[in-house]
Amino acid sequence: MQAALRLAFEETNPEQPKNTHAVLAIYDGQIIGEQYASGFDKHTLFMGWSMTKSLNNAMVALMVKEGKLNPDAPAPVAAWQNDERKNITLSDLLHGSSGLAWNESYFLPGDFHNMFMHSDDKGGFAASKELEYPPNTFFEYSSGTANLLSKITREAVGDENYPRFAYEKLFHKIGMRHTLIEPDASGTLVGSSYGYASARDWGRFGLLFLQDGIWNGERILPEGWVKYSSTPAPAAPIGQYGAQFWLNAGAPNDPNHCYHPGLPNEEYGAEGFEDQYVFIFPSRKLIVVRLGVSHHGFDMVGLCNQILDALPKP
Repeated sequence: MQAALRLAFEETNPEQPKNTHAVLAIYDGQIIGEQYASGFDKHTLFMGWSMTKSLNNAMVALMVKEGKLNPDAPAPVAAWQNDERKNITLSDLLHGSSGLAWNESYFLPGDFHNMFMHSDDKGGFAASKELEYPPNTFFEYSSGTANLLSKITREAVGDENYPRFAYEKLFHKIGMRHTLIEPDASGTLVGSSYGYASARDWGRFGLLFLQDGIWNGERILPEGWVKYSSTPAPAAPIGQYGAQFWLNAGAPNDPNHCYHPGLPNEEYGAEGFEDQYVFIFPSRKLIVVRLGVSHHGFDMVGLCNQILDALPKP
C-alpha cells in the first residue's frame, strides 16, 4: 500500500510532472492509506473542478427525496414551456443527453468560455441554448447543463433556505466540514466546477455512494438513487456516463470497450480537470481519491490496481 502511494507522488519524468498533492484510500469504511505533498494536509481544500458535478447530483437528489423534483418529469424551466425543449427531462440533463447545443472546449472561444467569462447567471445561459438533437439520443458532456441543474435545484429549494441547504442536508450530515461550493454572481452554486473539499471530505462523499446513500443508519439520498446514478445513460455509447458520474461499464455488447480499460467494469466515480479523481469500487468496498495538478495524464488506473492488489481477495 505505501509503495503504491509513494509512486503516485514520485516524479519519474521531469517533462511530464505528476504534481500529485494528495492520495487517500478508504477500505471498508476505514482510511488505509493517506499521503500529502509538502504544503498540503488533511485540512487543505482541493478544487475538484468537474468533480463538483457529482456533488451537484447529490443536491438534486435531496430535492428528489423531498418530492420537489422528479427525474422522469420535464425539467422545470419556464423558458422552455412553449417550444420543443419542454420535452427535456431532468434525467436528460443529469445524463448529459438533453440535446441542447453545446461546445465544451476549454481552450477555444465557445459556450464554456462564454458562460464562465461573460455570464452572471450560468444556469440561465445554458437554458438559453437551442435544441440540436432530440432529447436522450446524443451524449454531450456539458458544464452548461450542470449549472442549469444547479439553478433548478435552487428554485426547488427556495432562496430563503438555499444558502445553507447543502450543508444542513448533505455535507454536515456526513462529516464534510471542509467543503464549499462557490456561487456565481446570481447567487447560484456553480455546480459544474467550483467545488472545494479536503481529501477526506472527497473520500466521505465517495463513501456515501458506496453505502447506497446511507450514513450512520440515516438515508441521506433517495432509495435507488445510487443505482440510478451509476447506471449508464442510454445515449452514452460505451457506458461511460451515468447521472453526473463517469462510469466504466463498457459498451453494451463489449464490456472491454470501456472508459478506463484495465479497471473493473463496476468502477464509477467523480472526475475533474487536471486529474482530480474519486473512484468507487463497490464490491471491493474501496474508495480511491487523487488530487493534484497534472497536465500530462496521471495513471489512475495503475494506482488503483496497485491498491486493489494490496486488499484481501474477494
